[in-house]
Amino acid sequence: MLVTAFLFLFCSAVIFYLALEKFGTIKLAHNFPGPRSFPIIGNSWYFLKPEERLPNLIRLQKEFGNRVLLKGGPLKGLVLFHPDDVQKILTSKEINKSSLYDMLLTDWLGSSIFYAKDQDYFRLRKILLPALDTKRVDNIEMNFNLHSKTLVKVLKIQEANGITPEIRFLFSLCALDMVIQYLVGKRTNCLSSSNQDYATAVHNQTKYISDRGCSPWLWPKIAWKLSKNGAKENTNIEFLHSFMDKIVLERKEEISRSKTIKPLNLDDLNGAESAEKEKLKLLDLLIREQERGQFGITDKYIRDEINFFKFAGHDTIASALTFTVFLLAANPGEQAKLHLELDEVFGTDRDRNVDATDLSQLKYLECCFKESLRLYPPAPIMLRKIDKDFQLDKEVTLPKGLQLMVSPWAMQKLPQFFPEPNKFQPSRFMPENAAGRHPYAYIPFSAGPRNCMGQKTAMIKAKTILAHVFRSFQVQLVNPPEQMIPMGSIIIFPKNGLNIKLKSR
Repeated sequence: MLVTAFLFLFCSAVIFYLALEKFGTIKLAHNFPGPRSFPIIGNSWYFLKPEERLPNLIRLQKEFGNRVLLKGGPLKGLVLFHPDDVQKILTSKEINKSSLYDMLLTDWLGSSIFYAKDQDYFRLRKILLPALDTKRVDNIEMNFNLHSKTLVKVLKIQEANGITPEIRFLFSLCALDMVIQYLVGKRTNCLSSSNQDYATAVHNQTKYISDRGCSPWLWPKIAWKLSKNGAKENTNIEFLHSFMDKIVLERKEEISRSKTIKPLNLDDLNGAESAEKEKLKLLDLLIREQERGQFGITDKYIRDEINFFKFAGHDTIASALTFTVFLLAANPGEQAKLHLELDEVFGTDRDRNVDATDLSQLKYLECCFKESLRLYPPAPIMLRKIDKDFQLDKEVTLPKGLQLMVSPWAMQKLPQFFPEPNKFQPSRFMPENAAGRHPYAYIPFSAGPRNCMGQKTAMIKAKTILAHVFRSFQVQLVNPPEQMIPMGSIIIFPKNGLNIKLKSR
């Protein structure tokens, strides 16, 4: 039975490869360097092992330069490492997300804005962006502080019991509570109840996506569905969808009972109604659009959009916080500087809320977080696709259909922009040190017209959580820093999590 299944998968992959090789080959007028490629698997051997994916991105740049050709099955992709090239790609409104994202993410995230192309994307962005407004005081006072304090309480209990907490998953639960309340106005209390089911499912989903993306023989849908992880992913997605379907349904029922959402003309994006729109949670905004009969919005579309923004604001921030704590624990001198700043802002008060005034004063904390995002960007690669011939420079035209990869992981370690690139040095981001740096040498939130819609919120959220944690504790690592291995996935994370030692301040 196993032999038959293997032969079927192999034959399906071969047929898929030959079909695309015949009908989908991209002709390149310019010869780009790259590693040796093999039939069907292409260069995927470079990325098969999750612990080797990130080091191999650095290796590619060092061995082959700033433009490297890769192949995955019959598809060709160009990896761009230099900020000059990256700027041209990310600032273009004519280059869309890669079709590989469609293959890897559609079953989970459906028809969300993540896949929107050309003017459809910018129209949706204009409509949805006000719901992500960072000026809503309730998000700081009632949400971000609330869940940060819950996290500190959990950590204090574990410290008192002599437990060395695994912080990545605690950050994941905390961020999940925050983002769901932020988007839909509902408290899930995953952290306080230690309910890890949804956070675990999201984490597993990112691993399934990455493993399939690095295995061209599993790109055919039938081959993936018949594989071991494909079957697991199907069950996992059913759980993720049912979780969010329930939230959407409950909110619609609440609105139906209370009639709290008034009619709104969303065509007026600059008038008085725009201010009213900014008061809505994203879920309420989408429900209102549905009631107005706009864009054929269905319950499934609402679920897909919430799922996307939840994913974008949940596992990414958990990753960023984890590596920030890792770096500060591994560099006690920098942690001492942070404690000094926190004491200057908050004094000996370890419990009061972090407000907007405090956030503006936490300059060194922001530098620490930015430097962590440089060394460990949550999304280590970004994929794009050329939809029509694109002039990269005077000598090079990229042909229609070519896949592109941009790697913040590798680019943000180029020594010409960041001397001693592997050193944790928060002062790089002091204004006097960042002045004159290439604007696209550092892109943890992407850049250009398709940059991250929630990056300001992410910064507020991260600074609030970190301020509460480091006001309350001195943090040390349980294991030597060299034992922490970052895993190359759609969102990076430590291979064995991150256990820390805590000492109350």
